[in-house]
Amino acid sequence: MAKRLRRVCALCLLLVLLTACSTATPPPAPPATPPATEDMSPATPPVFTLAYSRADSLNPFLMNSRVNRELVPLLYEGLTTVTASLEAVPCLAASVTVQGTVVTARLAADAVFSDGTAVTAEDVLTSFAAARESAAYAALLSNVSEATVAEDGVTLTFTLRRGDPFAAACLSFPVIRQTADGTVLGSGRYVFDHTPRLTANPHGDAVTFSEIRLLDLLSDEECIGGVELGRVSYFYSDLTDGTVPRVSSATTAADTEYLVYLGVNASRRLFKDAAVRRAVSLALDRARLAEVAFAGYAAAASSPFPAPFSAANGLAVYAPSADRTTAVSLLSEAGYAVPGGETEDAATASVSLLVCEDNAFKTALADLIKTQLEAVGFAVTVVSLPYDDYFVALRNGRCDLYIGEVRMTANMDLSPWLVRGGAVSYGIDTKGEAAKRYAAFCEGEITAAEFAAVLAEDAPYIPLCFRRGMAAYARTLTGVSPEAFDAYAGPENWKWSTAGG
Repeated sequence: MAKRLRRVCALCLLLVLLTACSTATPPPAPPATPPATEDMSPATPPVFTLAYSRADSLNPFLMNSRVNRELVPLLYEGLTTVTASLEAVPCLAASVTVQGTVVTARLAADAVFSDGTAVTAEDVLTSFAAARESAAYAALLSNVSEATVAEDGVTLTFTLRRGDPFAAACLSFPVIRQTADGTVLGSGRYVFDHTPRLTANPHGDAVTFSEIRLLDLLSDEECIGGVELGRVSYFYSDLTDGTVPRVSSATTAADTEYLVYLGVNASRRLFKDAAVRRAVSLALDRARLAEVAFAGYAAAASSPFPAPFSAANGLAVYAPSADRTTAVSLLSEAGYAVPGGETEDAATASVSLLVCEDNAFKTALADLIKTQLEAVGFAVTVVSLPYDDYFVALRNGRCDLYIGEVRMTANMDLSPWLVRGGAVSYGIDTKGEAAKRYAAFCEGEITAAEFAAVLAEDAPYIPLCFRRGMAAYARTLTGVSPEAFDAYAGPENWKWSTAGG
């Protein structure tokens, strides 16, 4: 079984004892048992501590809080696991194969839960059923119609509704067993006890930390405050709320699977023309949008897939800078007025741009997009609405363009945009050339590069950037390396620096 080895330094608290000294009388003898205190000696590293929510479940299919979701990779494993390059590799499975609409997985002989009992095919089927009904994994498994087990008791078959070249990643859902007393067993590196803490799984991969203390914190503000006060060793925020917290602790940016894009309402006369849609895409300086609107916590999209995705390595169908010359030419050829144009009676390409006003990143992005589109001849009216009103307008098609964001699933599924009835296909042309070529790509008839090139030309929706998250951690902690699908990845590299003891 392919599991990653996790090693991190074992740590302990040193209680600080304060005594009074006097030249007139000898100091009193210290008490036999030192009083408990939260103070920590600067010469000794603290116990490694992460945030979690005591009020929320740690069952991966029932939990609601983000702080608990970030703990899932530490507690549970799937048939596959997703690497830093967003590639699915076997984990509890000995092998996984994808052929057409059939995914076959064979359980590893040494796959066991934290109590030492073997992981069975029945555990996988039960977990699959629960995952498919859960908010966290429903999208990942939306293309899987059923799962069955062969007579040998170790070979599982997952049937897909349509082809998916990256379907092995769908099997990364956690495999669990719930005991009669309600205990949820996993096979991850750690086991939850109720002190509360995570202790090393005696049947899992070796770890250096024998335990991780958990501190009951929920909001980003509380967690960041915990890091600042030295009560939390490491916290990860995906910055979904659109603000970057001010911290004095160490920080690092992390790639995420959150795609920010420009939706195009193809039912509007202006955008029935693919050339005009492409003019919008070419007019945008993606590097500037990422750097300015997101305060540097975004990376310009070069393809519809995240840059770390190994299957998209080298794909660059979107330039980081704008190509205003070509954008102006396309808009002019379509019969619209452009800067310096010779046709005085040409119509102006007037568009509305819908944005949710509840997110500072997105409102800043809308202002920048307006400026960049107007530079090539578009006249843009930004419509900024509260969250609920934004979605009403989106569902009713009351916009020409809109700023959207989607957390992509581990199998990099683009059907939410390109398949009729897709979750975010608002106004998008799902019968156009890009949608047709995506179907061909899923069936293995064309390459990712061939599909991506058509997507850029047809522009049914326009990828802008992939948002980044932020890890905040103690300055004495080194080796922090969060990944898109594992905020606490790489604990074998974590250690306290010399300054930390």
